[in-house]
Amino acid sequence: MMATSRSNLLRSLNDCTCEQILQELKVVIALLQQSTQRVEDDHIYLAAFCEVLEAAFTKGLKSPNSLFGINKDSYWNWIVSLDQYYFNNKHNPVLQKAIEEVTSNRQVHTPLSRGRCFIRVALNAKIISVPVEQLAKNHKLTSYWYGADSIISQDEYKKLLISLLFEVTAVDFSLNYQHCSFLDETWIIPSYQRIVLPPLKTLDMQVCHVDHRILVVAIEKGCLAQQAGVSPGDIIDEFAGQVLHSSPQGKLLKILQSCSNGVALVLVKHSLPSGDVFAPIHKRKLFYEKSLQQKKTQSGPKLARLFSSGSNHHDRSQHHLVYLGKVDNILQNKPSDHVINTAINKLLQESTMKPQPVTLRLDSFQSIALFGGDKEKTLFAHYVYSEICSCAVSTQHPTCLGVLTGSGVHLLSDASPSFTCVVLEAPSPDEALLVCQHIAEGFQKTTWFVSTS
Repeated sequence: MMATSRSNLLRSLNDCTCEQILQELKVVIALLQQSTQRVEDDHIYLAAFCEVLEAAFTKGLKSPNSLFGINKDSYWNWIVSLDQYYFNNKHNPVLQKAIEEVTSNRQVHTPLSRGRCFIRVALNAKIISVPVEQLAKNHKLTSYWYGADSIISQDEYKKLLISLLFEVTAVDFSLNYQHCSFLDETWIIPSYQRIVLPPLKTLDMQVCHVDHRILVVAIEKGCLAQQAGVSPGDIIDEFAGQVLHSSPQGKLLKILQSCSNGVALVLVKHSLPSGDVFAPIHKRKLFYEKSLQQKKTQSGPKLARLFSSGSNHHDRSQHHLVYLGKVDNILQNKPSDHVINTAINKLLQESTMKPQPVTLRLDSFQSIALFGGDKEKTLFAHYVYSEICSCAVSTQHPTCLGVLTGSGVHLLSDASPSFTCVVLEAPSPDEALLVCQHIAEGFQKTTWFVSTS
């Protein structure tokens, strides 16, 4: 059977009968058994086998602990509960160790990704049949998790499934289950790269939060990060030993400031070893580019007017201002200058916060940071330009300016995005306008909308 036909056979596994799933499982196991070497992550039939096996585990799954039993990806929930139920009080230390490997893995965060990680660990340990055997010995537990239409609830199908999984233990697997941060999206394991950089004040790259990931969208030519191998389109997966999945804005810079002995980065590369693009990153990159184009279309001719009036004699790298506070949960349903003016007026009327002296710094590559506290050295806010929507000087309070920021790009959300307006005060109206102009100059590379009118 040709390898290219596997995707066609897998196109509707959720709608397959128990017999069809088991027949497909038998076929892909036979293909794996033809391997004369260890099955590794790049094996042509590995992803197909894992998808069919997952279909067998999810067929008829009740998911009792989920609302209305909707979640069909939580076979991990019954696997992890097996240590509470032992047949004849016999516990399987290898199974328990495999479960512990998954629960301690910082790369997996959801029941789906943990279940998939467990499958990989169990294949390596040659115990993939064990959890099904354990569950099958407890009929009450089986009926708690599975309906009558499942493979595991029907004796004939259950015996065949266990038999097939036992055959799989004859195949040698060598699968990486440490680099599993995208398992909740795909069975394909991407290329990872670890690099170490010397102590730096800035990484000289522009990043954007897209669907809980930090995507590198641009990098300064010739900088140390580029020389080490960082490229636009990479995902920064770990930074100084910290996993960055769903990390808040500004976390990168905060970690960087605390690293006196250099910093290690773990990257997920945009391209696979085969040369094909890694689909989960590629869709984020395309969505980011589309959102940039929309911002460019919305900005119209106002950008050029702003850039033409900059002052060359003033230091663009930092400004001494006063932080007045911020207004959260703003819906941008009107022009940006109107939204910012409204937010500034609201803050000045309602805020009880004590104004705080800050230094606003523009780093060498499209990033804004606010420092306050003792000698204004404490970082308490950081924004990259791809997360800033606009900035404007107040028409009623000309020494005040607002910076409108978002919370990253989310592919799967249909809701209108909300924004935060950070309100600052300059020593004079001219200084406030100058700050906006200097921020605007950074948008030449990002083409996001800035307004001072």
